[in-house]
Amino acid sequence: RAIPAELSAFKHYLMNLNIDGFDRYNAPKTTALQEQIIFSKSPLQSWVEAWQSERRMLMRNSDGTETTVIDLDEAGHMMEAPVSEVYGSYQQYAKAMHEQHPLSSTAFGIRLHKLVKVEKFQKRAGERSVNYYRFWEPKKGVDG
Repeated sequence: RAIPAELSAFKHYLMNLNIDGFDRYNAPKTTALQEQIIFSKSPLQSWVEAWQSERRMLMRNSDGTETTVIDLDEAGHMMEAPVSEVYGSYQQYAKAMHEQHPLSSTAFGIRLHKLVKVEKFQKRAGERSVNYYRFWEPKKGVDG
């Protein structure tokens, strides 16, 4: 089967294109590249960036009921928040983003530790212990 003349000419053009100055690690910062970066983020990455840019996190129970709003201070630190409410906030965000397979609570915790500096600890609440997170600044250059 013969190759059409147009395809042959296009192949010749590509094979002889001078790409000496091309650096695949330093692509031009185009709108298309920015869109590709945004659309390639996981729901967890988008959720973390959303609360970091807004400097606050709306805490929710897993059923979606709002509990509290946690504000970040100027240094990007966050007050303590119950693990269940932080996970509930993520679940509601993932649902709003139409995520088909949101992370389990275990996977959420593991991946969250890769994205942000977070300390997990327990506090006494009457007769029982409750798991809490304390968030700090985002980690640099780590994807979830």
